[in-house]
Amino acid sequence: MSLVMAYAKEREASLQFELVEWLSHPPWDEGMAVAVAWIILAAGARWRAEPAWIDRAGRALGGYFLICLVLSLVDSWW
Repeated sequence: MSLVMAYAKEREASLQFELVEWLSHPPWDEGMAVAVAWIILAAGARWRAEPAWIDRAGRALGGYFLICLVLSLVDSWW
């Protein structure tokens, strides 16, 4: 096996480990950032929805992060 193939195989295993580690921990920091940003937007009355799919997708992703934040906080209390 060549040196390049060995490096590629090692890098692939490393990326798989990083992906598993990322998926096993809820995105707590992202949820907190979304919560703070949405609170600031709501407090300043600047929260306006655009009629585009990208805005709806962003809100759905932000909602996912908030749900993960709440679930991780509930899990840490138990």
